[in-house]
Amino acid sequence: GQINVAHRNAETAEPFHLNLFYGMGGRTEFNHVSRHEVSRRWTTVVMTHGEFRQQENDWNNDRFLDMPLQEDFVVRNEWRFIGDRGMRANIALSAVDMAREGGMLRGDGPPRWTMDTDVQRAEVQAKVGYVLPGEEGRSWGSQWSLSTHRHQHHFGVRNYDGVQNTFRGKVLRSGFMGSPDWAFSAGVSYLYDDFDESGTWTAPAVPVDLPTYDSLARTESVPGAFLETTWSGNPRATVVSGLRVDQHNLWGTVVTPRLHARWSATENTSFKLVAGTGFRTPNVLMEQLGVWASNRVWHIADLKPERGWNAGLNLTSKFKLGYRDADFALDGYWTEFQNRAVVDLDQDPHAVHIYNLDDRESRSLTAQAELGWSVHRRVDMRLAYRFVHATTQRLGAETAGTLLDPYVPKHRAFTQWSYASKANDQGGQWMGDLTVQWVGPQRIPRPDEVFDGRNAATLEDDFVVVNGQVSRTFKPGTDLYLGVENILNYRQANPIVASHLASDYASQDFENNMDASLVYGPIFGRMVYVGARVTLGELGVSRASSP
Repeated sequence: GQINVAHRNAETAEPFHLNLFYGMGGRTEFNHVSRHEVSRRWTTVVMTHGEFRQQENDWNNDRFLDMPLQEDFVVRNEWRFIGDRGMRANIALSAVDMAREGGMLRGDGPPRWTMDTDVQRAEVQAKVGYVLPGEEGRSWGSQWSLSTHRHQHHFGVRNYDGVQNTFRGKVLRSGFMGSPDWAFSAGVSYLYDDFDESGTWTAPAVPVDLPTYDSLARTESVPGAFLETTWSGNPRATVVSGLRVDQHNLWGTVVTPRLHARWSATENTSFKLVAGTGFRTPNVLMEQLGVWASNRVWHIADLKPERGWNAGLNLTSKFKLGYRDADFALDGYWTEFQNRAVVDLDQDPHAVHIYNLDDRESRSLTAQAELGWSVHRRVDMRLAYRFVHATTQRLGAETAGTLLDPYVPKHRAFTQWSYASKANDQGGQWMGDLTVQWVGPQRIPRPDEVFDGRNAATLEDDFVVVNGQVSRTFKPGTDLYLGVENILNYRQANPIVASHLASDYASQDFENNMDASLVYGPIFGRMVYVGARVTLGELGVSRASSP
């Protein structure tokens, strides 16, 4: 499926909202939202987020931090303009500053294995649109964004410094094609994406006086055009088809079709069909960030863009179960890759090989069933199960053939139960929820069997994570909450290969075999947290659709 995520905006956000959070292990967070109507036409919202942890935690006594120390701060300021004659504008500025430190405990003193990450990002976005007066559904619009992103880190003796500068622009026109049953949206776009990466990812794990210095750089310039049509000539059916054509300076002409269709069998039961293709350029050094926390030397081939076909079906139904409201959804999706960047951690426990799929096969089949039911007027439940079968053919003398993709459990199940008491005259109310998630066995990449005892065919055991929260609303806009994550205190045993050799950090046995990337489950264990939410004023009311 697809997820559409939108920030709180300058029209509909609360005038003031503050959420404070404190959890075990020194985890402290805050979220803040404030909205101001500057004038009849201009409204602004400021959103901030901070997350801090400076307490060292080592619950499994392996001399490595269970969670990194961190100082993160995010701020976003959005301005929205609504004119009298169909003019709409939205401008947003955002900035991110993140710093994290992990590895061995500080008390061990040098030499010790450490990691640190620093991220800075700044972005400006703008949307400008014009709704034609007296012509409902007809408009012009444009979307623009400019961003710079820098990521620096070091893991042990290896380091990385990457900078990405991106510009995106789009101009589009929406309207009808002769009949209200046929709507369209068409336009042109342009993408400029510049990457400059440097570091020591091919350096050996053991420190050397002059490590290999690596660099990767590319600039993508991609003009394109797109057309989307929507047919709604039948009250029970809607068909949305789209086609975009891009002229990539590195990969030539790229054609991307897409189809969405919906049919309502009854008022409460509908079917959806989606199909199409996707295209992207992989950025493996950042997308495989966890691999850096290991002894593995990187071997990266001359990668081509990833391409794949996707198709899916969905059934959604609403009905009565025991005279109470219920809903059921069934999804099935299939993806076939024409090419992908295969991240092979199985050929060699001391290396990561990244290469093109070429003539080999990679595909995934996903199915999910979900049931929601209002068990009682104050109790709701949701139950879901997901099946994923993802495989890729790989190279290598010992591991050639089709293997399950690592870290992808075939089976997952989830249930959530929620309770809300009757509100009193002041709006006070008790609420609570309990969530149980079962994660089935999953394949872990090949470790060093001498230091870990596992082999590539091993499936790690399944596990269960239970979370719960109770909250009290004293009056609308004032809440306190108490919760527990991982109530059963499940923790992955021995998450770091060769951690028992950390006392001799300079030894080649530790340097050559240390691997903290084979993590598939919780490490921290049970965490109790408390928090408070304060909201002042009423939610804004949208006066018009954004462009």
